Amino acid sequence: MTTPPTTDVSDASELRRQLVEQLQTAQHIRSAAVERAFRTVPRHTFAPETAVEAAYANDIVATRRRDDGTVTSSISAPWLQADMLESARIQPGHRVLEIGSGGYNAALIAELVGPTGHVTTLDIDPAVTERAVCFLAEAGYDTVNVVTTDAEHLPAEVVPEGGFDAIIVTVDTWDLPWIDAMAEGGRLVAPLRLHGYHWAIGFTKANGVLRSDEPLVVCGFVAMQGDGAWNRNRRTVPGTGVHLSWEDGTPLPVDQLTPALTHEPTVTRTGITVGGQEPFDLLQLYLAGALPGFCRLEANPDSDHQILNPPPPHWPAAAIVRGTSLARMTHERIGDGDDGKGRYEFVVQGYGDQGHLAAQEMAERVKTWHRIHRGARCPLVTVRPAVDGAPAGLDGNPHVFAKKHTSVSVDWPIAPVAVGEPETANAPSRVPASSATGRPDTRLVVIRGNSASGKSSVAQGLRDHYGRGVAIVGQDVIRRNVLREHDTTGGTNIALLGRIARHALDAGFHVVLEGILYADRYSHMVSSLLRDHRGVSACYYLDVPLEATLARHTSKADAAYLEQVTDTHLTSWYRELDLLPGGLETVIPADSTLQETVARIVRDTDLTAATPGRPPQRKPSQGDSMNLVLMSDPQVAEILVRECGEPLVDVRDHDLRVDPRKQDPLGAYAHVRQGVLARLKHARSLLPAGIDLLFIEGYRPLALQRRYFTEYRDELAAAQPNWTPEQLHQAASRYVSPPEIAPHSAGAAVDVTLVDQDGHELDLGTRVNASPEESDGACFTHAPNLSDQARHHRTLLLSAMESAGFTNYGTEFWHFSAADRYDALMRREPYARYGPIELP
Repeated sequence: MTTPPTTDVSDASELRRQLVEQLQTAQHIRSAAVERAFRTVPRHTFAPETAVEAAYANDIVATRRRDDGTVTSSISAPWLQADMLESARIQPGHRVLEIGSGGYNAALIAELVGPTGHVTTLDIDPAVTERAVCFLAEAGYDTVNVVTTDAEHLPAEVVPEGGFDAIIVTVDTWDLPWIDAMAEGGRLVAPLRLHGYHWAIGFTKANGVLRSDEPLVVCGFVAMQGDGAWNRNRRTVPGTGVHLSWEDGTPLPVDQLTPALTHEPTVTRTGITVGGQEPFDLLQLYLAGALPGFCRLEANPDSDHQILNPPPPHWPAAAIVRGTSLARMTHERIGDGDDGKGRYEFVVQGYGDQGHLAAQEMAERVKTWHRIHRGARCPLVTVRPAVDGAPAGLDGNPHVFAKKHTSVSVDWPIAPVAVGEPETANAPSRVPASSATGRPDTRLVVIRGNSASGKSSVAQGLRDHYGRGVAIVGQDVIRRNVLREHDTTGGTNIALLGRIARHALDAGFHVVLEGILYADRYSHMVSSLLRDHRGVSACYYLDVPLEATLARHTSKADAAYLEQVTDTHLTSWYRELDLLPGGLETVIPADSTLQETVARIVRDTDLTAATPGRPPQRKPSQGDSMNLVLMSDPQVAEILVRECGEPLVDVRDHDLRVDPRKQDPLGAYAHVRQGVLARLKHARSLLPAGIDLLFIEGYRPLALQRRYFTEYRDELAAAQPNWTPEQLHQAASRYVSPPEIAPHSAGAAVDVTLVDQDGHELDLGTRVNASPEESDGACFTHAPNLSDQARHHRTLLLSAMESAGFTNYGTEFWHFSAADRYDALMRREPYARYGPIELP
């Protein structure tokens, strides 16, 4: 054992005082109890090999290394120790377990629990625990129980009756097998690994489940040893020096990737940017949960591969594998930024024959995170014990990480969006003014779930919490009581629910929209409402198993209702985890009580602090009559184009059904951008058996677009001789895109409809390219004058195309575009990737 050198006590005390003040200024120390502990415990006593100045630096002190230099034990950085102690909420008399020993942190904990509490610190390395025993005794904390054992298997005699009040883990851990050792209501603070990303997370145990309630903190600790050591599942692509790791999830084969990595990649730009010193750890965690086949990529810089800008060895890149291809996210500097520290755009490199598709898939997820979750409150992490040795997760929820002893789910709140605010690093860009609803201080909460899942009770609980000013918009009230109609695709109640919610938000009410709201029928209405709301929005799904649903139903006191609605009805209505596309929802498990669910929603939305007043009055615009943003809207023209250079391709070479009626000598009509073709193929795969897409028109040369626009404008001028040129331009834009912004001339737009397996067009209400005058308005996507059959077919088309990443132009049910100016505006992207292009 090393003998501590003689240290000037006054020097150490002064350094300790300076450290405490530094931690207080940075808000790492936030309570008097933690401050007192840091002022009392002599940190240098536990690092005798280190100069006293280094012992009190705000950094780690390595105390044990392997022969290769790898640190196996250390005293953690003071800022992180303070954060974790504050998060643990330790009180006098508490029984606390520390996993990963060194002595100093255990002494801090001993100060917090006081003489009536008890501290146990354990480590697998006898040399570490020997040091801890020696230094704790020297510092006056010999009552701390020091145990040498593998933390994966806590000895029964270590765990107090009723469990520990707090557990602090100070080694990098992949799993949390200590839930049973905790007292109900106890705290666990641990640096948890999720797909190789490290987060210090504070949890509270409630009903046998751990739930986080604080921001996640990026951190790093020495690795767990013993049976709980994590496996990187690292695979090397032969002959390339490229390594892929699947720390969570099932490793995929990599031998077939060698050819892909020996050719230059395609590059897909996202248009999403980040500041030079702005962290984007949450984006990477989001991608890890949202993308199947996610892995971390490392590349030896001097090996034979075509990886552009290889990631640094200590921070592998986010990547996905798709068969013989893969995609990897990186970022490129695009400017100096306002602070001179650089502005970077996220780009995705695609390798292999299908690499461009994998890159587009990854890029879409980056944009989804930016559009929906960037700037939101920190994600909420829930840890559930495994059942019979199998990880217990939320089936169908992509953001679940299956561990050995537990499953970890990550729920992503929706970010607030304020119209007119400038785009910043933490706020998505604007909502189109003519479709925006509510105001920055209104709250929109959507609650979905099966019958008897508790939706109405939660809605009422939110109103009871807030009082007057909360409008509950219930699906059953509108559909069953007001309209008395069946719940069908395209039903009148769907549009009415959306309009009532918008009207209430515009009037200054908070809105709770609740109902079963089946995803295949209501997703477009709900996602549009969430997209357009100016204030804070949040969407929840109450996940209750069928057995519990039936039990809740039986317990209802309304005998007449029970006679009318039977278990058979409930079973036929039940859909397991019927989530909206795009990861919009936070899943609330069945074990969450009504009070817990209401409290969580109040916390997520900051409902208590929200006090909307009377909304400002505005003049109605011409677009308000149908709530549409027209191509002629100045906001569309304001969108910048950052041309990605993607080529035009001929869809006739790719096994799509193509209508020859728009055929031209050059075959221009059958061309689209490469990424648009990929989306078309995906949309086609989403259609039911026996139904197919019919491609009618894609690219239009600028001269042809000018002709279409001029001809229709002249028709309107003949019919409306008193209209001004501005009125004619805007009216023509409802049906034909102005040439200067036309998505067809960018190769970004397609006109499509549906056909049966024999190629016969299905009834969608009117013919493709029918004008509003000719079709009596039936050309509008959500026209009210449609038959049930036509409405059903339109819903199929809209659902498939939007799920594949297209945006519909609401005046033409057949017109869809992607990555052009209009699409960028509707998705709140800062710029378009496709601009006007000429056919080679």
